[in-house]
Amino acid sequence: MNKKTILKISLALSLLPWLVLAQAPTPPEDLWATVRKLVGALLAVVFILGVIFLIIGAITYITAGGDPAKVESAKNLMLYAVIGIGIAVLAWAFMTFIISYLTGWRP
Repeated sequence: MNKKTILKISLALSLLPWLVLAQAPTPPEDLWATVRKLVGALLAVVFILGVIFLIIGAITYITAGGDPAKVESAKNLMLYAVIGIGIAVLAWAFMTFIISYLTGWRP
């Protein structure tokens, strides 16, 4: 091969990444769908963790054996777990309201 052919091939290969990036822009609907999925997944994790901590608090309360410090710790753990679950539900409702207001989407 001569130098011109090698130069043309290397130039064509160096421009291939630009061809890959030459795709249609992401419509806003896809962006909001992605946001809904991401927030939904995060809220699911928070909800699952809240339930796990609620169960741990209940087990700690049952096995406290009358120790006031353990009973108080278990009550606080269950209270904070319920508060966390409540905040997760409110965050989901707020996210649904905001996205439906901005995009007209209905759950």
